Amino acid sequence: MSYQISNLLLNSFEKSAQEESLRHAGDRTIEYTRKMKLFGYVTCAPLLGVLLYFGLTVPPADRLPAISGLGSLFLMMLAFAMEVGLARITYEDRGIRTQSAWRFSRFIPFSDIKSCNYSFSARWYQIRTQHYGTIHISIYMRGIPDLLRILPCLHPGYPPVNKYGEALGNPNSLQILPPTIIIVPAKRSGAKVVAAVLVILGLGSFVGWALYPMPERSQFTELQGQVAEMSTEPVGKRDVLLKLRLADTPALLTWSSDRAKDASLNGLFKEIRRGDQVSVLIAKSDLANASKIQAPVDAPIRFIGLRTQQKEYLSFESHLLWHRETQYTFMLAGITFLVIATSLFFGGQKKAEVA
Repeated sequence: MSYQISNLLLNSFEKSAQEESLRHAGDRTIEYTRKMKLFGYVTCAPLLGVLLYFGLTVPPADRLPAISGLGSLFLMMLAFAMEVGLARITYEDRGIRTQSAWRFSRFIPFSDIKSCNYSFSARWYQIRTQHYGTIHISIYMRGIPDLLRILPCLHPGYPPVNKYGEALGNPNSLQILPPTIIIVPAKRSGAKVVAAVLVILGLGSFVGWALYPMPERSQFTELQGQVAEMSTEPVGKRDVLLKLRLADTPALLTWSSDRAKDASLNGLFKEIRRGDQVSVLIAKSDLANASKIQAPVDAPIRFIGLRTQQKEYLSFESHLLWHRETQYTFMLAGITFLVIATSLFFGGQKKAEVA
């Protein structure tokens, strides 16, 4: 279902590019359509609002894990918005000038162009040159047929067609420019094997997501007492290890984190002193093992919550949020594997043949 919806959306963008190519014929400019630009900008704006909301309302101890997932998604959508907004190709009688958000502007003379092909899996034209690399032009950009007409090499037409004369990808395509070469879809047995492996990995990721053991509050208990010993030490370049020992519990309690710059954790390291009354949240199973210890030992027991009478530094909610992010990572990995597998299974092409 999701594949069909995404395919309909992409076909709509492709049809929009064809229609704008007809309306703007002759202006010698290739850029993304207004619909693609609007889609990029509109998807970024709500994500930015959600990020600002979490940044202002979530407690400091939970802020970083709360916005990390949304921040990654926002950065990806921001990169997409920069691509559709800044990518631009112009051309004149002597050659092509390209510019994008990812590299400096370059001018490529027509005499340097070797070939023009089309990648169905990536949905872009590939114009290969002798000394300037490859120019990639997305099928969702307008103005492509005018450039293809003046290229000094064979081209697959616009939109490109397969060996049966059918438009690739979109059955409702407008055949604007007939091809001088034909794209022949290849039999990609190796790619299908890789796709099958990715499908298995994707399904396994979804199973991991569904069966991930989420912690429950009933599995933990609070251990109260006075701080008899407390120290911190760096572990690697980013991690910080907090060591804590209570007067009535000789077992060594530890907390490790790569969030040493977090304001709440800095407060934990600086504000708690020996003799302070604290409440530590640990697993009941670990507490049972700790009760059997008769003398101070360095067998660490990791705690997930710590608070004083005045302030809570670590909470069960932040621990639960970390596990929920791990669970969602399985789901995102499964979606990624299946998307790549679908692209490998249905995509592919051989070297273009002369029509």
